[in-house]
Amino acid sequence: MGKINVLDIETVNKIAAGEVVERPASVVKELVENSIDAGSDAITVEIKNGGISFIRITDNGSGIDKSDVETAFLPHSTSKIKSIDDLYNLYTMGFRGEALASIASVAKVDVITKSKGELEGTVLSLEGGKIISKSETGCPDGTTMVVKELFYNTPARMNFLKKDVTEAAHITEIVDRMILGNPTISFKYINGGRETRFSSGSGSIKDAAASVWGNEIATSLIDVDYEYEGVHVFGAIGMPYSARQNRGMQNFYVNGRWVRSKTICYAAENAYRTMLMTGKFPILVLNVELDSSLVDVNVHPSKLEIKFSDERKIGDAVSWAVQNAIFTSTKEKEVKSPVKTEQKPVLNQAETVKSEPFKFKNNNFEQKETKTFDFFSKDIIDAFKNEEKTAEAENITFEEIQELAEPETAPIISGEAPKAKVCGQVFDTYIIVQQGDKMLLIDQHAAHERIRYEQLKNSREEISQVLMFPETFTVQPTDCRLLLDNIEVFEKLGFEIEEFGENTFAARRAPGAIAAVETQETVFEILELLKKSKDVMEIYDKAMFSVACKGAVKANKKLSADEMQQLVDTVFSDEKIRTCPHGRPIIISFDKKFIEKEFKRIV
Repeated sequence: MGKINVLDIETVNKIAAGEVVERPASVVKELVENSIDAGSDAITVEIKNGGISFIRITDNGSGIDKSDVETAFLPHSTSKIKSIDDLYNLYTMGFRGEALASIASVAKVDVITKSKGELEGTVLSLEGGKIISKSETGCPDGTTMVVKELFYNTPARMNFLKKDVTEAAHITEIVDRMILGNPTISFKYINGGRETRFSSGSGSIKDAAASVWGNEIATSLIDVDYEYEGVHVFGAIGMPYSARQNRGMQNFYVNGRWVRSKTICYAAENAYRTMLMTGKFPILVLNVELDSSLVDVNVHPSKLEIKFSDERKIGDAVSWAVQNAIFTSTKEKEVKSPVKTEQKPVLNQAETVKSEPFKFKNNNFEQKETKTFDFFSKDIIDAFKNEEKTAEAENITFEEIQELAEPETAPIISGEAPKAKVCGQVFDTYIIVQQGDKMLLIDQHAAHERIRYEQLKNSREEISQVLMFPETFTVQPTDCRLLLDNIEVFEKLGFEIEEFGENTFAARRAPGAIAAVETQETVFEILELLKKSKDVMEIYDKAMFSVACKGAVKANKKLSADEMQQLVDTVFSDEKIRTCPHGRPIIISFDKKFIEKEFKRIV
C-alpha cells in the first residue's frame, strides 16, 4: 500500500466537480436552480457552442449580499441549511453548497449581483476557483452568472464532451424541464444568438407546455388537481390518444424538484393500463407536493433521485389523481357527443349487414356494402386452440395434436395444390378457408401487412403521395438532429420532410400505404428505430414494417367474399407470405381428421 496523502483543496474541488458538473447542461441546471431559490420570476439562459465556450444565466431574484459574494464560491457554503436537521425540512432546489465551488474550479466565472437593499452591485471574476478581481458596479437587482471555457483546465474531461449540437440539446432538455415545472416563472432561452424558447410565466401548465411542445400537444392535455392524505398531485396529462412511442414527454416533480421516480411513473402509467396499446406511453407533467420530512432528497449526487417514507401512499395519490382527471374529461366528452354501441349476436347463417368493409382494387381498399358470413361460434374456435385439453380427451399424445393443429408456416402453393376456397369470416378478423382436407384460419391483418411489405420492398415505382395539407409535428430537441441526419432514410420510404420552426417539422409527402393522419405516428416510430440501431439496412427494413402495418387492413373489419378471396389468392401465390413482417404466423391449419375426431365421427 502506498503512502496516504491529504489532497489539496484545488484537487478536491476538481474531483467534486466530477460529480456535480458532468457537462454544460449540469452547469445550467445548478445555476437555474439557484435562480429559482432566489425567488426569481424571470430567468434568461443564453449559451454559445453548446455551452462549452459560454453560458450566461440572468435572473431578477434576491441577489447575493456584497459581503457574501466571495463566500458563495467556497466549498460547502450555502444559505439553504445550517445544520443536519434542516435536511428534513427542505423546500429549496439546492442545499449542499457544492455547485458554485465545483463550477468555478473547472471554468472561468464572472458574477454580477446586487441584493435589493444595496445601492451598488458587485462584480467578481474567478479562474479555476481562484479570485482574479472584485469591484463595484451599477446593475439591477438579481444575479448574472457567466461561465466561460468550461473544463479549460481539465482537458481529459473536455474530451468526453460531444458535439456542440448534442450538448445544446441536453441544455434544451434542462430548460424545458424548468419551464414545465415552474409555470409561474418566465423563461427565455437563447441558443447561439437565437431565442428558441420563451414562456410567459402565466402560471398555466398548458401555456408552459405550449412553449415547449407546441400548441397541438398543449391543447390535448387535461388538468390534474387531486389531494389524498396530505399529498397534493397537480399538473397536466395527455389523453390516451396522444400517447407516444417512449417516455420522453414524462416529467415528474416533487416539491418543485425534477426527479426520476419509478414510484410516480408506475402509478401514473398504471392509471392508463386499460386505455393504451402495448409500447405506448402517456404524456405526463406531474407535481407532487408533500411534507418535506416524508421525502429524502439527499440520495443522489445530482439530486435526481429521491426516497419516499411511504411509497404506497404516493403511488395511490398519483394513480387516483390521473384516473380522476381522465374519467372527468372522458365523461364530459361523452355527454357532448354520446355514441351508442350495440352488441351484435354471432350470425349462424348468411345475413346482410351495413358496415364499412373493404373492397380490393389494385391492392387498396374501398368502402362498400356487402354480405358477411359467420359460420363458426367462438366456442368451436376455442376448442380448436385448446390442443392440450383435446389430447387428454382423445387419449393421444400432445405432439400428435401439434402436428395436426400447429401454425402452418409453409403452405402448399404448387400448381397441383387444391384451390383455397373462402368459406367466411369469423370475429371480423380471421378468414375461414377450405383447401383439400384442411380448414385454414388466415389472419387478415397479418396477411395483408406481409403483402404490403413485399410490395414496398420490391417496388420500383413512386410510393409516396402528396398530402393535401402538410402534416406538422414537434419532436424532442434530442431527436431533431437525429431526424435531419437521417432524412435520406425517410425519403427512401416516401416521406418529404422539412424544418418548419424550432423542433417542428412539416411532412409534405408520405408513403401511399399509410393514411395522412398516421404520418406523425409513423415518423415517431422510425425515429425510435434509428435510436436502437446503426445498421441502415436493418432500420430501413423495420421502417417498412411500420409503413406496411399502417397501410394494411385492420382486424375487426368486415370484408366481402370477393375481398377475402383476393386476399387469400395473393397469400397462396407467393412463398414469402408465410408470416407477417414481425414474425407472427399468417395461417393456422386444422386437418380434417382432427375435426372429425372432435365431432366423434372417427376414433
